[in-house]
Amino acid sequence: MAAFAVVLLYLKWRPWILVAISLTSVFVGVIACFVVLIARRRRIIAGGWSTVLCLLLPFLYAAVGIVIVTLLWWVPGAPPEVRRALTACSINNIEIGLRGIVYVLYSMAGGFMYFILAIGVILWDLALISAIYAAQEARPHFLWKTIACRMPLSLGWGMPTWGVLCAVVAIVLASGKGYVWLEALNESLTR
Repeated sequence: MAAFAVVLLYLKWRPWILVAISLTSVFVGVIACFVVLIARRRRIIAGGWSTVLCLLLPFLYAAVGIVIVTLLWWVPGAPPEVRRALTACSINNIEIGLRGIVYVLYSMAGGFMYFILAIGVILWDLALISAIYAAQEARPHFLWKTIACRMPLSLGWGMPTWGVLCAVVAIVLASGKGYVWLEALNESLTR
């Protein structure tokens, strides 16, 4: 029942949810530009490949958000009745069935996974800006040092690896490929 209620809410608010995902991806890109400009202006861009990836991957994650929105809008792997329901933003007079509800849940999980990625990237960027300003003793000193102490900043391979994994899973779920693969696996196991 909860899954059905979530699907109904998603269908009703689908255009606004897609706008929110689009704005989030643009926001991630803007913040990434801001971080790179601050780092360049403060002349602190130094380090290995992991540091470069940590600074450049948020731009890729912003593009992933646009891909997710496109996939959620066009629903390439959706059954025809699910497409009709998504186009109408309602399931009134449309029987999508249990498989349709499961498909919509999988695609919603892709959008949700992108939100998790975007929030993680935004928090990481905030930690990076705080660390830069705290090290440079920019004003207000107390604010930047407090934020930098409260938010861990990792410049290793963890953030790039975690982000790319999240992005791939989000694209697979939003595209419907995850649903199609699981359906094929289920059919092969039930034979």
